[in-house]
Amino acid sequence: MTRPTTPEGLCEISSQVMEKWNFPHTCGALDGKHVACKAPPKSGSVYYNYKEFYSIMLIALIDADCTFLWAVVGSPGSSSDAQIYNESEFQQMAEDGTIGFPASDPLPNNYKDVPYFFVSDDAFGLRKHMIKTYTLCGLTEEERIFNYRLSRAKRVIENAFGILANRFQDQNTAPPIHRQDHPEGAHCSSQLDENEVSNSAEPAARP
Repeated sequence: MTRPTTPEGLCEISSQVMEKWNFPHTCGALDGKHVACKAPPKSGSVYYNYKEFYSIMLIALIDADCTFLWAVVGSPGSSSDAQIYNESEFQQMAEDGTIGFPASDPLPNNYKDVPYFFVSDDAFGLRKHMIKTYTLCGLTEEERIFNYRLSRAKRVIENAFGILANRFQDQNTAPPIHRQDHPEGAHCSSQLDENEVSNSAEPAARP
């Protein structure tokens, strides 16, 4: 997994997103995924998520071709996407500019300079280099069109997670693992290849 570290590299990703998904200035799509697992012994509800099963978290940045540019995996399922991202070195690099964003320039058919950014959802905060859809209340026609186009650009990461789940046989459709049914355990039901994603914490061991 290789992430571009120069403005030229990120500009190339932006051009690919524009060509394939018709959304300008996008240097990648950011989102999180719950990877189902059994709770480690004596972990309580730390790995129990709001979807009502045990999991570890995968947060990833994807380009226009469903390629993983950056990922962190291993945080307990009770953690939020934003919490994990905000505590990462990658977030600090995005904030201080060392990540290598291209210089701001105008959008197509416009004259005002606009920074390059990642697209995400409501789980992440709105920042200079992070955009998300408008809230769904009282939208204008232009805002609805913007939401549609941004959601279409972000769909690439949902596709990437689908490919990853199929590659490692993630049991996305399996019934939830409820705490009262499985109070203890010590392994994940899904496997993540360490060559595909970089670990921030060790996931539970396989059976």
